[in-house]
Amino acid sequence: MSHITDFLSSGKDVSEQMLGKGFEISNVKVSPDFQILYIFWTATEEQLDNGIQELLDTFAAPIRDQLSQLRVVGNVPKIIFVKDKYRSKLADINNILNKADYGEDFQPKYPSLLNTDHMKLSNPESAEKMALEDLNEMPPMRNDVFNVDHKRIMEDIEKAVQKSKALHRTTEAGSPIILGVGETATSQGPESENQEGPPVSFVEYMKSQKILRTKLRKEKLAELIELEGQLTDKLASRIDEDKFEEDYFDEDSDSDDEFEYRR
Repeated sequence: MSHITDFLSSGKDVSEQMLGKGFEISNVKVSPDFQILYIFWTATEEQLDNGIQELLDTFAAPIRDQLSQLRVVGNVPKIIFVKDKYRSKLADINNILNKADYGEDFQPKYPSLLNTDHMKLSNPESAEKMALEDLNEMPPMRNDVFNVDHKRIMEDIEKAVQKSKALHRTTEAGSPIILGVGETATSQGPESENQEGPPVSFVEYMKSQKILRTKLRKEKLAELIELEGQLTDKLASRIDEDKFEEDYFDEDSDSDDEFEYRR
């Protein structure tokens, strides 16, 4: 649409003929089969409509040629100018209302009173603010979309992070200072005084981590052995109770058999 309006306003032998015609391009549409390009136009004065239509029809071929040279599309469809009836009717209604209110020869005494531009808000932000004030308060946002409680999940994640940062999960000596190969504790600058823990070499740090992992495994193994012993004791006591009940029922059955034999 911009290329078409540029050609009509500044094209050779076109702008001179269209000068003072009082029309504008309102819309551009392409047919479903891409064979026709409809250009809708509207005029400000009704008595010039017929002349504008005939003049625009003569410019259809040059405009198509210009669009082809721009390489906007591979094949430019046939151009047909069509009067925009909707906008033209609106313009006619406005003209009729103006004549009905003031008459054809009306000359405003105070033109500024008919200009509504001064009634517009000078700051667009104030208009946006007024529109937002009219809106009702937004309802609270849901956190269970697709039956997934996102709020509870985030709370669980935060709890897990807090647990990982607990004091009993950190080493007693704090974070050690790892020295590079060939470095010593005295080669560190004044920043080392603010760091926690004594300086250690990388080898010593890895050795301490290995000892710590071994200690944790031993503690875990001791807990498992203790738990296994408790389960074994419970199982043994359960077996003794079952054996006692079996012996008791065997004695009762023997006494009943002896009583029957004596009879």
